[in-house]
Amino acid sequence: PAVLEAAVFGVPNEQWGEAVHAVVVLRNEVTAEALIAHCRESLGGYKVPRSIDFHTGELPKSGPGKILKRELRTPYWEGGTRQIN
Repeated sequence: PAVLEAAVFGVPNEQWGEAVHAVVVLRNEVTAEALIAHCRESLGGYKVPRSIDFHTGELPKSGPGKILKRELRTPYWEGGTRQIN
């Protein structure tokens, strides 16, 4: 109930190639640790975000209203040798 909107995608990780990362817009104040703990209760371990960034304002969206994950993902992959989609 504390999350207004969220997007989850892969970011670079030395060991696994990619790690699960979430960008979240909050409705109510909550910590990243609390969100990760909530995810652990209801998701498989490989689906739980390893890190969370909090975004102020709306997440970028396309005309029909889909969240543009590629715009959120770009800063994490800049300067990398490859990007897994």
